Order: sequence, then C-alpha cells, then structure tokens
Amino acid sequence: MSIADLHQLYEQGYYKKIVNIADKDDEFDPETQRLIAAANFQLGNYSDCLNLLAEIEGSFLNEGSFYSLYGAALRRVGLLKESLDKFKSAMELSEEDRYIKNNYANVLVDLGQHTEAIEILKGIVNQYPEYLDAKINLERAEDRLIKSKDEKDITEAKTQVSSKTDFDPLMAAFSDEEVDLASKSPLGNTAQNPVIKHIPDTNKDKKILEKLELLKQTLAEKNYTFGLSLCSELKVLGLPADLTYKYASDCYVGLQKYVEAEIYLLHSALLNPNNINSIINLVSVCSIKGDLERATYFFDKIKNKPELDHTQKVHLEKILAQRTKELKNKPFKFDS
Repeated sequence: MSIADLHQLYEQGYYKKIVNIADKDDEFDPETQRLIAAANFQLGNYSDCLNLLAEIEGSFLNEGSFYSLYGAALRRVGLLKESLDKFKSAMELSEEDRYIKNNYANVLVDLGQHTEAIEILKGIVNQYPEYLDAKINLERAEDRLIKSKDEKDITEAKTQVSSKTDFDPLMAAFSDEEVDLASKSPLGNTAQNPVIKHIPDTNKDKKILEKLELLKQTLAEKNYTFGLSLCSELKVLGLPADLTYKYASDCYVGLQKYVEAEIYLLHSALLNPNNINSIINLVSVCSIKGDLERATYFFDKIKNKPELDHTQKVHLEKILAQRTKELKNKPFKFDS
C-alpha cells in the first residue's frame, strides 16, 4: 500500500487498519513509520508510538511537526520534562505554528510554569480568537496559577499550626465532589483550622494528584482507553477505590461499554454510600441501556436527598421521561 493510501486511511480515521498493515511488514521508510507512529498515538498505544519515533528521529531533525508528535506522546506517558524539550525543538523549527505553541504551553502548565504558559496562550488567543483549545488551556493555566498562589498561602498557614496538632497525611481522602483536585483536610478538627486544606505532603500524594490531573485532561480529550490505564495506575498508587471506580466507569461510558460502566459504578456506590454521584451516574447509564426499571429504582433512592440539587433532579427526570417515551412497548432485554 502506498504512502498516499495510508494518508487517506489516516484522514478517514482508520488508525487500527494502519497499525494492522504495519504488523504484517517490518520494512517501512521513515515517512511511513511516522504515519504508523501517529496512528498508534491516536489509538493510545503511546509506547509503540515512542519506539517508532525514536528509531526515525534522525530523518526528521528539521521538521517541527515531528517533534510536536514526539512531545505529545511523551506527555501522555507522564515524561513532562522530556516532552517540554521536544516541544522546544518543535518551536525552534516552526516558530509561528500556533498548534505547537499551544501544546508547548500545555506542558508548561503541567510543570507548574503558569506565568510563561499564560503569556504564550494570550498571544495565541489574541492572534487567533477562534482557536477554542487555546482559550480552554488559557483558562486552565490561569486557574492553576490562582490555585498555586492559594496553596502557597495555605502552606504558610500550616507553619503556624500548633505543634500539638496531630497531623497525619494518611487521613487525607479525595472526595468526588472535589474533582478539581482539592481534597478533605487531613486534620482531625477542621472547624478549628478552617484555612487548612489538604496539600500533598508525600511523594505518593503528589503522584496521585498529578495522575488525576492527567486523567481529567485525558477524559476531556475523549481518550478513554488511555484513561483506563491511568485508572489502573491510580489504583496502585492508592487513590480511594470508590473514586477510582467512578473514573473507570466514566471511561467505559466513553467507550460505550455500559455493562462495565454500571459494574464499577455499583462498586463505587457500595464503597461510599454517602456519595450520591455514583447513583446519579447509575440512573443515566441504566437509562442508556434501556433498563428503565433499574434507572427509576436508583433515582427513587436519591430524589429526596438534600445533596441532590434541583437542577440535577430536573435533569434526571427529563432523561427518564425521554427514555420512557423512546422505549415505549420495548421491554428491556438482557444481552446474550
């Protein structure tokens, strides 16, 4: 198959077909290998992508787009400093490429270099006001900058806490309501220390927060297969199981694997019955599956709970009403 044919397959989104063709033959020119690497990237096969890019780097030393792909793949596997280096190379070769600048700034945000990232992103948005992704990343950078300043204030406040206070970072528990990566106070009596919030004090906590941030970004980009691999890593790192299962279910919903999504939501709800978010999602998933009896059952369990705000309640009622109308005279059937 010619390189033109492979390009056409790529443009049409047949990434798996490209990879399958590559599996049948080991001899490819560098341009074809780059295309195969890009297809692997789209499928979430980042290790395969990186292996191919490492082999052919010498053939693309003067192409910014090559280093942009390289940097993006490195970011996906959490090698942020290496990713930044590749994006720097890409920018040196393609100084005016807004997409490369945007991706470079994104890694800067990941590394906590918010001020530089904001400066770059503002320049992109001012020049290309229609570039939505740059706007989203600018908001993310500005939000992270504010949070980093807040954390600095909190850290200073922590030094003023009485030495008699028993501080145990293991008491920290991530809550589903705080998906912005904040978490509960690790102090036993938060009422006496309202300014104190959880700041990760161990490398393990920091790794969890970093992986969670990457998982959120991955879900926003609809890369659900990679999201599941991050859920596996978070489970090993020690993220509370109910939250891990909730994120895993989000990935399975994106992959349209609703049975798996329902199973992990049930696990999440059983492990943390006080958190109604998993039950809310169960209503939606069961509605999608066409199991309105179970969807109604879960809705009835939470409809009068004060934690369910009016907007959420109305939204769930609309989902149930719509699905009831769509599935009229179509009883639920189990998959064989």
